Amino acid sequence: MRIFIATPCLPWPLHEGGRVAQYRTLEALQDSCDFTLLFPAFSKEQEDDADIFSEKLPKVKVRPVRCYEPMVPPPPPPKPTIRRMLVALLRKMFPAPSTPEQARSSETSSPSPEPLPYYPFHNLHPDFVKAVDEELAKGYNIFQAEFCEMLSLGPIVGDRAKKLFIHHQLHFIYAERLLKSLHKPSAQARYLADRMRLEEKVFLDCFDTAVVFSDTDADLLRGFSPHLQVEVSPFPSPVNIALHSPSGESEGHDFVFVASESHKPNEMGLTWFMEEVWPKLKAKLRTANIIVVGKWSQSAQARIPNFRDICFEGFVPDLPLALLNRIMIVPLWVGSGIRTKILAAWSAGAPVVTTTIGVEGLPGENGKHYWVADHADSFAAACEKLAGDSRMRCEFVKNGLDIVEKHYSLEAVKNRRIEIYKNLLSK
Repeated sequence: MRIFIATPCLPWPLHEGGRVAQYRTLEALQDSCDFTLLFPAFSKEQEDDADIFSEKLPKVKVRPVRCYEPMVPPPPPPKPTIRRMLVALLRKMFPAPSTPEQARSSETSSPSPEPLPYYPFHNLHPDFVKAVDEELAKGYNIFQAEFCEMLSLGPIVGDRAKKLFIHHQLHFIYAERLLKSLHKPSAQARYLADRMRLEEKVFLDCFDTAVVFSDTDADLLRGFSPHLQVEVSPFPSPVNIALHSPSGESEGHDFVFVASESHKPNEMGLTWFMEEVWPKLKAKLRTANIIVVGKWSQSAQARIPNFRDICFEGFVPDLPLALLNRIMIVPLWVGSGIRTKILAAWSAGAPVVTTTIGVEGLPGENGKHYWVADHADSFAAACEKLAGDSRMRCEFVKNGLDIVEKHYSLEAVKNRRIEIYKNLLSK
């Protein structure tokens, strides 16, 4: 079974949930299918990452498409002269005075602009489109597009292969929820949401089948595109199941948020937690600590309320170790799909406190597999209760591991995805 995958990003390094989901799925399937993965490379570093990825998953053929101009070395600086050296010295000794306007602008930071829905349907690079066309001419059973950025490729495939789209996030749902979260959405925000909704539907109709990760998303997508064949196929847990559960004797006073700044809803969720929940939790649990795992620039860190209370650990190569004996918080209000981070917490033995949208699409029961709280007071109370009850933490860990073993193991995901491939080819 020859499958050609077009993706906007190489699933390496594994510092974002979408990359992790794609990588683990290929890891599960690499022995069962013949995959060729095509992605646009926008830097030499991304091309080098393709070599690392090939070492990790040698049975998956990878083709990076260079979509950038190699950097030309800058010309050598002019040779110093007595005149230039004297001018530089005088400027250093007598700097120009700043104007009152410049002084005020340096002391005050401009307010953060209103977040706009992310727009994924930009024109693809011509060299990448050409490479897609070249690969299709080689003959594949299935063309598989991943993420909304690749949706626009559907029309050019024609009847050269069966067309499968992997829908990591229902974009129309994400846009609707983002607008709902804003106090007063701008005309530009509404324009983008309405435009994306129309384009998403038109492009989806070019595919034979779409895959989503949960029954919740399947119901939403069938209502959105009634003629589209929709299948549910989760991705595997992002980390291997922990061999040992956390010790019930350890204190549960460390709370961890796993996310990067690259996805705007992550910043919105962390902002809400630190502004609304953290003061209430810290007042009741003075020994509480908050740790953020993932890439955050200094400017992004400074935008978070009470950011000096946060320990930003950055990207960590060993996520299970970073979650050990910590409680994961998932205060998300915008998005669809399923949260990779919750699967990681279950696999690594970390109990979870989340919101209704944060746990959307995942099996389990509130109070048994996780705590769900949609208000600051209840979220803080849930964190405090879980931190103070070691027996409850151990129960949450055990119940979460049971779900992962049943639904999100490599074997379970492989069997379901192969079933979908065979059904698609039999049409």
